[in-house]
Amino acid sequence: MGLILWSKNYDIDSDIIENVKNQIKNNQTLYDPILKYHTTFFSDSDNKPELVLLDYYAKIIKKVTSEVSLFHRSNYIFPFWAQFYTNKSKKFREHDHFSGNEVLSWVHFLTQSSNKCFYFIDSDGNKNYPEQNKGDFIVFPSWALHAVDPPLEDERFIIAGNINLQAIQTQVDDNTSSERYYYKVANERIGLWEISIIKKSNKNKKGFSTI
Repeated sequence: MGLILWSKNYDIDSDIIENVKNQIKNNQTLYDPILKYHTTFFSDSDNKPELVLLDYYAKIIKKVTSEVSLFHRSNYIFPFWAQFYTNKSKKFREHDHFSGNEVLSWVHFLTQSSNKCFYFIDSDGNKNYPEQNKGDFIVFPSWALHAVDPPLEDERFIIAGNINLQAIQTQVDDNTSSERYYYKVANERIGLWEISIIKKSNKNKKGFSTI
């Protein structure tokens, strides 16, 4: 599985996909004329048609975080955005999603081209193209370097996102836990983690109320 920590196939109704895709495709404010693709990454919530899938993805993210031991011991948010590519799109150069509290990132391949486009890059510059069939939902570490080739012929539509921790708890013993909280400071350009050792008066109280 390599850098993929979790994966499953979720095939969304094609009418929903087409509706969301067409709203993005027909909105020129979402078009990048340099890379020649559409993205909602920089948009506010009023200009994100993919938010119709918020509850749908909330259930998937709950399943992911439960299976990787995060759900009952953390507060998290899961921002996501949509991207639409054609065979005229340019390569999306190597990048990662980590800036301080992103621990996991994910991609949902809603429509897929004939060629594999998404790939990871190792420390020697080698490319690794994971399986990326229509409906595949993959989760990987946010620090993993990755890039995207343009589709050779077909259109390509994906939704990507992160799981950002705002707090995480680790039980030290029956009465003590270590709690870490993430804060954005300096006009949100700097983030800091605060670490506390907490003595619990209620032994039955564990975990946070997840956002």
